Amino acid sequence: MTVAPEYQNAPLGVAIITLVGGDATARCAAVTGQQLNEIDPVPVMIASNLQDGRTVPLRRGRAITIAQTQLVALIEDTTLIGADWRDAVVAAFADPTVGAVWGPVRIDPNLPPRFRALGRLEYGRFDGRAPLPDTMPGNCFALRRDALVKADFAADGGIVEHMLAKALYASDLSIRCLEAALVTYAVADRYGAKLSTRFGHGRLYGGTRAGDLTFAGRLVQVLKSPLVPAVLTARAVSWAASTAPVRVWLAELPWIGLMALAWGAGELTGALFGVGQSEGSWR
Repeated sequence: MTVAPEYQNAPLGVAIITLVGGDATARCAAVTGQQLNEIDPVPVMIASNLQDGRTVPLRRGRAITIAQTQLVALIEDTTLIGADWRDAVVAAFADPTVGAVWGPVRIDPNLPPRFRALGRLEYGRFDGRAPLPDTMPGNCFALRRDALVKADFAADGGIVEHMLAKALYASDLSIRCLEAALVTYAVADRYGAKLSTRFGHGRLYGGTRAGDLTFAGRLVQVLKSPLVPAVLTARAVSWAASTAPVRVWLAELPWIGLMALAWGAGELTGALFGVGQSEGSWR
């Protein structure tokens, strides 16, 4: 792949956001490092600790704050980038209107069903077939730091992908999905797959949404919450069925259903009682 001339020498900083740790982090860093060239810094590991922030959004923000390059990629250690990823990303930023870049997410068929189910629920819609103007996958994306300045987005307060997308679009900056920037969700995230974690994430989502609503809006959210598990399950199964044989996605179905129920219960709790301590579940 040929990189646009004006970005031929643009270094790309990479932060590996540690979710699983150990061999997963080492493998993610090794695969990423194979694509970086002599002008790119060595990947930085942003682990789950007090210094870097206990939650994923805070660790992302920490990565942007300490970056020494204009272009910065945030890659969770559950994810492996494809062969053309680095060059595709750097070339895309030759367009000054591009604020962020991501690529389609493939779910590794070799993962056990429980972890494929988690991948479907989290990243099934990011298969690259449909435009998603309002968000991007949190497991792997790249940013232009001066785009955050233009969007008046304070990274040190944490980076939540859909909130960042909203800020970029409000500032007339685009988010580009590149087929050549394919990534694979390839690691069993045992913490992320816990039903208690799905409940916490659902409560965080539901409580955050409710905080911006009027009483009437919150009441509507509460009444709609019981439908959430069915909607999430139907979507995940649809995404799975479009990319995997029946015998594969049928094995995922029980886990998809259980995780969707846990999320829905959390979303209802958040709508009724707010986020509580659920932000701590995103680690």
